[in-house]
Amino acid sequence: ADRAHGFVSTRATEWAHRIVGGSNLSAAIYGLIVAMAVMGAWYADKTSGALETGISVAATLVVFWIAHGYAHAAASFESGTGSTPSQALIANARHALGHDWPIVQSGLLPLAILMAGASDLMDERSSILFATGAAATVLGGLCYVTARARNARPLSALIIAAIMTGLGGVVVALEIALG
Repeated sequence: ADRAHGFVSTRATEWAHRIVGGSNLSAAIYGLIVAMAVMGAWYADKTSGALETGISVAATLVVFWIAHGYAHAAASFESGTGSTPSQALIANARHALGHDWPIVQSGLLPLAILMAGASDLMDERSSILFATGAAATVLGGLCYVTARARNARPLSALIIAAIMTGLGGVVVALEIALG
């Protein structure tokens, strides 16, 4: 049984890393929650469309990605490698931006759906809801896979994923309510 669990945890982890574009699952989860909050806020405005929602999601994710990269680079500046302080800062920034790229990458599926709405391939308002639902589904999937990677049994992993996705929904609701 342990052998089977190890196989599941390895496969689950590999799948999750492939989906998010790296090993930083927390960055992907963070990006999904941010994207869902932005889409929810735009959807709350009955006059908003898919294009402006998509631009806002993309811009917000990029800003948060840069802010996280900056914070990591600045915090690890002292321990950076390089012969000069500027080389150490650049090396740290490159590493941090690569590490946090899943913040942006996690928004690609919702953005593709929003662009379908902006291109009249589907109703604009529906595309915002569908994109938000897709992000929530990916969030739930990542939470499930993460739980399975920690060797949780399928039912336990499903319960954990439901709770974690629900908590993500609470964060999104708070963002919408607080503006």
